[in-house]
Amino acid sequence: MRRPHIFLCLLIACLVTGMNAPGHAEDIAACTSKGGKPVASVEVRGFKQLTGFVRIQLYENDQKRFLKKKAYIYRVVLPVTAHDYPRVCIPTPKAGKYAIFVWHNVKGDKKRRYTKDGFGFSNDIKLGIRKPSINKALVKFAEGKVVPVLITLQYKKGLFLTMKRLKNPQIPTRFKNTAKGNDK
Repeated sequence: MRRPHIFLCLLIACLVTGMNAPGHAEDIAACTSKGGKPVASVEVRGFKQLTGFVRIQLYENDQKRFLKKKAYIYRVVLPVTAHDYPRVCIPTPKAGKYAIFVWHNVKGDKKRRYTKDGFGFSNDIKLGIRKPSINKALVKFAEGKVVPVLITLQYKKGLFLTMKRLKNPQIPTRFKNTAKGNDK
């Protein structure tokens, strides 16, 4: 078992060079609340490929405006690098509930490809066919607090359905074709 030794060597290297280890507590402390306003310390994980860019957007508690074009309160666009998970501090206008949406554009060309690009929401709600309810993605922010938000990206694999063929299928009578001449 050499893995613990490798982790220990990496940790020592980070401490010697002054780099933060991934998920280190100082990352959250680096986000400070300015003027008593709440701040989200967002970390994005689960990248399928370390290419392109990631877009992180903050939305108010309003289902009608959620995920609409230019309806976000705050947006950050960062390049995806091979050595780091994106961490960013996002200020909120006031205390309350907000949702955070993340889009990983794999090719970096600003075109959304729902089967290739990664998407994620605060509270790590699962992706579906439809736009999710904002209520599932809301995070509560209190005055003067830094709230850590970890978002794991999800990638769609496609919407293909497979059906198994049965040797002797039992077709219910309501599905049988009962028109004249088609009854076999």
